Amino acid sequence: MAILLQMFGGLRLCVSTLWDLQEMRFSAIFDDVSSVAMTIIMAAVSCFIATRSR
Repeated sequence: MAILLQMFGGLRLCVSTLWDLQEMRFSAIFDDVSSVAMTIIMAAVSCFIATRSR
C-alpha cells in the first residue's frame, strides 16, 4: 500500500510540474503577443497622426 501511495505522489508531482510548465509557456506567449500587438497599434496610431497633421 505504501508503494502505491508513493507512486501516486510521484505521478501527482509529475503532472503538477507539467501543468506549471504549460502555464509558464502560455504566459510567455501571451506576453510576446501582447507586446507585438501594442507595437503594431502604436505604429498605426503614429502613422494616422502623421497623415492627419499634413
